[in-house]
Amino acid sequence: MKAMRGFPLRRNTVVLLAVLVLLAVFVWAGWANWEYRRQESANRLAAAESEAALAVLSAGPLTESPLKGKAAPAFTLDDLNGRKVSLAGYKGKAVLINFWATWCGPCKVETPWLVELRNKYGTKGFEVLAWTPRATTPNREVRSGRRTGPQSGSSPGS
Repeated sequence: MKAMRGFPLRRNTVVLLAVLVLLAVFVWAGWANWEYRRQESANRLAAAESEAALAVLSAGPLTESPLKGKAAPAFTLDDLNGRKVSLAGYKGKAVLINFWATWCGPCKVETPWLVELRNKYGTKGFEVLAWTPRATTPNREVRSGRRTGPQSGSSPGS
């Protein structure tokens, strides 16, 4: 075979260029496929959200709770000093019953808010009752002022 004048190409150079072009095509195809899938996923998510919004709007107004206006069930628990605390003792007051534990991260976040809420509205008849398993020993939180109001604890079986 007669060599071309100008720039001579060897067989290895031509194969290398062909492989590089082929790899570039594969990389481009992979990127295009990834983009297509990402856009499809976003479109499906947007469609699902719009369907959910339409379902909420078409459901109409929320109905009232069947428990509204009915008395809360009676219960009695021991407070940290061993005295009985009954829900009936808070008749006529707005009562928030908080279930918490010392190991619970969200409980630690909400505690200052509950203390502030009780301090702000306690004079108007609002009370916070806090319940925790005895195993969490809440005395340190109560003594430090991070928990206020009647505290109750019980063992897991009670």
